[in-house]
Amino acid sequence: MLLGLSLSKIKVIPIEVRGGFGGKESGRTSALCVALSRKSGSPVGISLTRDEVLRAIGPGNAIDATIKIGANQDGAVTAIQANQYFWI
Repeated sequence: MLLGLSLSKIKVIPIEVRGGFGGKESGRTSALCVALSRKSGSPVGISLTRDEVLRAIGPGNAIDATIKIGANQDGAVTAIQANQYFWI
């Protein structure tokens, strides 16, 4: 049951617009759309920016990262240093 409705009564059509490796629907926005649709009596859609997708939907974990890249005057990469901390 979701918001007092049988799952068979809920229709979600997730559409990824544009390419890329953005997050996929994980149920967090579907419940919001169902609630708004019930309140308004009309179909509801949600459109997120790339940043909003990565922050709100996931599926990634929180991360702190510091990355340094060194290059010569021609633009060729000569060094990379990365420190990453994943918060699970």
